[in-house]
Amino acid sequence: MKLVALVALALLALGAPAQAAGGGGHDDELKPDPHVDVKSTFTGSTISVLAYRSFSKPAAQAGGASSAGKLLFEAWLRDDGVARVRLWDGDSGVWRATANERWTVEGDLFCLSAGSLSIGAPRLCLDTLIWGQVFSASGPKGEFLVKGNWKKGNVHGL
Repeated sequence: MKLVALVALALLALGAPAQAAGGGGHDDELKPDPHVDVKSTFTGSTISVLAYRSFSKPAAQAGGASSAGKLLFEAWLRDDGVARVRLWDGDSGVWRATANERWTVEGDLFCLSAGSLSIGAPRLCLDTLIWGQVFSASGPKGEFLVKGNWKKGNVHGL
């Protein structure tokens, strides 16, 4: 039900009120993809993720810029539950060494052990919605807002 409400709100925001309300409409109006299985989609795929901590305090950065708690990482999600993960280090402008983490999916909840992500929690769990090659997600408590994409295979040689 939560997913239906989110899709309806997204459609209304994108200007498709007739479809979102369940009414008629033209065939050229935006229609949501049918439900996509997160586990089968992500298994064997590489995901690229940009996450924002939604309740973090901005931190001063070099040059006077601020950071809203961004997290950028890529992960190859192997079918044995191992994720080969690399994290972008924004301070030094390089990718950190690739690390092995564990990943699971239950329904739409994608979870990744987070030892290499430096987020102050043992796992990163995201309620995930997939549209084509992109996905949106948020932490169950709203602590992260996420945009990402996925592609089958070990795209970056992780």
